[in-house]
Amino acid sequence: MQRSKWQIIDYFHQFLFGFIYHDIERCIEAKANYVVALALLSYTEYIGGLISGNLGLKYKAKDNFDKALEYFPDEYRNINSTIQIEYEDDKGNIKTDTGIYSLYRCGMVHEYFY
Repeated sequence: MQRSKWQIIDYFHQFLFGFIYHDIERCIEAKANYVVALALLSYTEYIGGLISGNLGLKYKAKDNFDKALEYFPDEYRNINSTIQIEYEDDKGNIKTDTGIYSLYRCGMVHEYFY
């Protein structure tokens, strides 16, 4: 069954103004700034997964995040393309990666536990 544009918009509206909006709003009220930033980045990945149809699939997280960024203002895409990071992996190898997802989303999630 082919869905109309309005059915798709309604579908996203349910997510955005359902739990996503309320989660972030409650965290702002609680002054949980770190959680707000983490939620915005994680929900961007989640929304990209809804758009791409890859939600929940292994090894698609960065692709999903980047898919969502395609719908953001140009400034975010420009920033995303200019960020480059260098880091050491668990085995001591120097790696490089690019983008908002690698620097901020992964950085916040993984560094939080150290």
